Amino acid sequence: MSSNLMKRCISPYDGMSVDEDDHQSSSRQDAADGTCTRNIRNENDRPPIATATAPPTRTRSPFEDEIPRDCRVRIICHLRPKELYGAYGLTCTQCHEDSLSETLSQKTWGEISAGSELERLLKRMAHRSYQRAFNRPRTVLKMLGHTEMLRPDISWEDLESLARKATLTEVTTLDLSVTLSSSLGHSVDEELQQQRMMIHEAPMNFYPRALSWALARALPNLVELDLSNLSGGPREEGDLASELSVFGHENTPGLYKVTWRRRIGGCRFLRGNDLQTLEHLKELHLDGLVADFRYDSSYGSNTYGFFMECAGYESDRCIFFRCNDNLERVSLVGSKYIDQETLQEHPFPQSMLIKFVQGTPSLKWFRSDLKRANVEMLRAERPNVVFC
Repeated sequence: MSSNLMKRCISPYDGMSVDEDDHQSSSRQDAADGTCTRNIRNENDRPPIATATAPPTRTRSPFEDEIPRDCRVRIICHLRPKELYGAYGLTCTQCHEDSLSETLSQKTWGEISAGSELERLLKRMAHRSYQRAFNRPRTVLKMLGHTEMLRPDISWEDLESLARKATLTEVTTLDLSVTLSSSLGHSVDEELQQQRMMIHEAPMNFYPRALSWALARALPNLVELDLSNLSGGPREEGDLASELSVFGHENTPGLYKVTWRRRIGGCRFLRGNDLQTLEHLKELHLDGLVADFRYDSSYGSNTYGFFMECAGYESDRCIFFRCNDNLERVSLVGSKYIDQETLQEHPFPQSMLIKFVQGTPSLKWFRSDLKRANVEMLRAERPNVVFC
């Protein structure tokens, strides 16, 4: 038997198993004795002769009888699409059938590795294989590795042309979130926390803004956007654009939900300038937000002053006052700010959260760190708002 065959062979006819090592060692011994019994010591032990009229039956995988199919499907729904279709689905016939189940969550989402060049990414998205893959019911696009992408050396005209060719009309949810890294300072380690305070030395999770600009044009039917664990701009003096501002109403008119948990950025973001271009914005999830005036460059002192203004009662202005006309659901659990004098982290003031509820007439659902007494007071004023 050839060495590239399986070490243990299963006969589809009688269920006998023949160990290849025993078979070869016995054959060698028989050859030395001048016999050719091939490990058959008794005529009654000889296996039956296989005939061409008996087709081989499919060998069942052991786990088919041990794990019900619905349980297997629930387990493999946690696999990444590449692992599901490129590994599990190729293991055996039953695994392939499992991977085709209509109840799998992978039927509704897919992922793309961004790579280091934006031009190549857009050309891949324009390929017919990607166009076929991202079709209903697959409407969620998860981007991977985009924080390693280099700034593109291409004109905006050429970039827009590539983006239009890479249009995925069926995609309604874009997930640009990244895994939370300890390098961001989210650790109880005192040294790492101090490193986080040194904003210009701490490593951050950024990606080229041109990627947002291109995706906003390639995904015209976008309704949900997730930027969790990414650091937010604008990052340079005089820079008015950010990762969110490029998703304007003219490019993604249906975008109504933005999730940006553990965003680290300037206080200018709290004005709502980056979000006012989203005319139909209704949901904003910013749990773990860190507002640091040092991200606002030369505008730092002004934006910190606005932050404190929103916390006081001398003014009617509240956070996100530029984009709160249609806000219905907002989450700010664990949100903090950096004090300009002490450079220490503090929770959002209770007065700031109260003013936001009072200054957002369309609000229907609010989750925050409001104290129970303040929640009861606001419930009396706004009985139509659900507080979590």
